Amino acid sequence: MTEETLQPNEPKSPDLLAVYQETWLNVRETDQISLKLLGLVPAVATSGAGILGFLLRDRPLPIGATALLAGAGALATFAIFLWERRNIETCRWLIRRLGQLESKMNLSLEAQPLAPMMFGRRAGKGYAERLLYTASILVWLAPLMVVVCQGH
Repeated sequence: MTEETLQPNEPKSPDLLAVYQETWLNVRETDQISLKLLGLVPAVATSGAGILGFLLRDRPLPIGATALLAGAGALATFAIFLWERRNIETCRWLIRRLGQLESKMNLSLEAQPLAPMMFGRRAGKGYAERLLYTASILVWLAPLMVVVCQGH
């Protein structure tokens, strides 16, 4: 690619390499954030719901208090899930951008490996996160269901 063929706002070749490297760093960073959340969210959900369940075992809380605590935990988990969905979309955009940069730099790098198959579909990052966040929300709602079923 020569400078004469570049568009006015298009970076020159050395700049493309810097943008390419920075884009890969951004992909890694979004993946690191996701990985940290994937470990933290279920740990907090099971711990919080477990503590709430332990409190309910010895002395049942009023259903309103139980609903408030369980609902707050489930809602906070759902809010983090929404943020994580944005993170996934950002990562997808960055990967598409990498492909465009590779084309401009005439690079022919291997494509990313496909996600493994599970239950007849690709089980990638998004699928795993939907499963994990759904389970975490259900864990938060379990103490409320126990109280409701016991008729408190």
